[in-house]
Amino acid sequence: MFTVGDIAFPTKGNAVACAQAINKRATLGQILTGKAGAFFRGLIDLHPNRDKKLARGCIGICIRQNYAIHLDRGPHIVPNDTDIDDVWISPDAQTVPFSYRVTLGMTKNKNNISIAARHTVDGSVKGFAKKAFAGRTTVNCVVTGAPLTRDKCHVDHAHPWPFKRIVDCFFEGSVPEVEQQYRFERSWPFADPDDAVCVIAYRFTDGDVAQRFLTFHDKVAVLHIVSPAVNLGKRDA
Repeated sequence: MFTVGDIAFPTKGNAVACAQAINKRATLGQILTGKAGAFFRGLIDLHPNRDKKLARGCIGICIRQNYAIHLDRGPHIVPNDTDIDDVWISPDAQTVPFSYRVTLGMTKNKNNISIAARHTVDGSVKGFAKKAFAGRTTVNCVVTGAPLTRDKCHVDHAHPWPFKRIVDCFFEGSVPEVEQQYRFERSWPFADPDDAVCVIAYRFTDGDVAQRFLTFHDKVAVLHIVSPAVNLGKRDA
């Protein structure tokens, strides 16, 4: 038996199916009522960041697109200070997103944590490469010794702190909330903006979590320049 608020399910899997169905079928921007509203309100109480999510109170729950160019949808808390017209949430309303996947321990979130972690340290990794190539056109791969240009190298997390270990040690089994975001990138700096491609990325919802992870990463990470083949595990002769 798995209970969410006052609603009992035979298994957690049934609760997952219920959350997915409501998330998919609910009218965007309308506050959930009845059992659907009670169910998602119960999910908030099970969320690991419950108190932070409810810091501004809760009028109700609605399903919204997370970003203006975002195709995904998910539950949002409607805070007490939200200005709404009737029961419809205005496009610019400052609602608070939360992940039912985190609450229900859905494994899909685990892969996204690593993506969010890499997004968080992107500035540090690029900064290392910029410093390594300062005043130089090539840097030798630390494994093969081959000269590498800036656009033909990777920055690797070396022993004893490979990136997976950094992530695992920092979170120690906890499941931080991540949110999906879209950004547009051009493959070449002078390409036509219309040729930009949409890239899916993830980031930590809690900025404090992101900052603490970045601090931990920068303290323990051992970075070095390697060839793409070495970084991807292909040891060319």
